[in-house]
Amino acid sequence: MIRRTIPQKTISNEVELNGVGLHSGQKVNINFKPAPVDTGLVFVREDLSENNKIDANIKHISNISYYFIYLLLLHYFIK
Repeated sequence: MIRRTIPQKTISNEVELNGVGLHSGQKVNINFKPAPVDTGLVFVREDLSENNKIDANIKHISNISYYFIYLLLLHYFIK
């Protein structure tokens, strides 16, 4: 198998989005922040004090609709 190395990319500035949660209907805020090299995509839940970091990995998706949101986020922010 031939493996290709994909150059790492990050965002240059912090971005904040506000809206309504797709499944909860509640007001939500999401912040995207530049990360150090080799960090990968990590979601940090600020409503939890422990075990609040979730690596952006398809194995963490339990519902197919979340999978499409995950793909949208990857496409929009990782160009």
